[in-house]
Amino acid sequence: MRQVSGPDAAGRDAATRLRSAGQVATYGRLLATAAYTAAVGDRRDAASDLLDEAAEAGRRGGGRDGFADVDVALYRIGVSRVLGDFGAAVQHARALRPVQLGSVERRARYWEDYALALHGRGAYGESFRALQAAERIAPQEVRYRPWAQQLSAALLDADRRQSLPGLRSFAARIGTTV
Repeated sequence: MRQVSGPDAAGRDAATRLRSAGQVATYGRLLATAAYTAAVGDRRDAASDLLDEAAEAGRRGGGRDGFADVDVALYRIGVSRVLGDFGAAVQHARALRPVQLGSVERRARYWEDYALALHGRGAYGESFRALQAAERIAPQEVRYRPWAQQLSAALLDADRRQSLPGLRSFAARIGTTV
C-alpha cells in the first residue's frame, strides 16, 4: 500500500487516505457494487470506470482482507451480463476458475452469471451445464432463487427437440413450471 508522508499520515493509503488494507478492501467492494448498480441502470461508462477503480483499490490493498483481482473479475462477468454484452461476460467467466473464488456464495454467483450469459449467447447446452454446476455447489441457490427457475423455464422453452438430457427432471426438481 502506498503511504502518504507526514506525521499524521502513518498507515494511510495515498489515493484514498484510508488507514488500513481492510478499509481499502471495503472501499474496493463498494466500488465493485456501485459498478454493478451502474450497469443495472444502463450506465456503461460509469460501470467500467468504477470497476477499474475497484481493481486499483484491490491492487493497493495487496489482495488482503478478502478483496483482490479475482473479486473484480467476478464483478466484470456480472456487469457485462447485465449490460447485455454476453460475449464479454462469457469471455470474463472463461478467464476465471471458480475454485479461485473461495466462498460458496462467490462460486454460486460465478455459475449464475455464467449460465445466464451462455443462455444470452444461445449456448443452451453449456448454460444448462453451468446451471447444474451451480446446483452441485449451492443447491439452495438453484432450488429457491427466481433466476434459476426462470432460466430453467427459458431452457425448456428453447429445447423444443429435447436435446438437453435431464433438463425436464432438473426443472421439475427445482420447482420450475412451464
